[in-house]
Amino acid sequence: MPLDEFIINVYCEVCEAYAAVASMPLRQRGFAPALSD
Repeated sequence: MPLDEFIINVYCEVCEAYAAVASMPLRQRGFAPALSD
């Protein structure tokens, strides 16, 4: 596989994975985060 096709394939895979992750909120359940040191 030429380098340019590899880069395009990796870009497409990352875009699909990011779309799946970005659709979920960062926090779903649990205690509120403590803002202490």
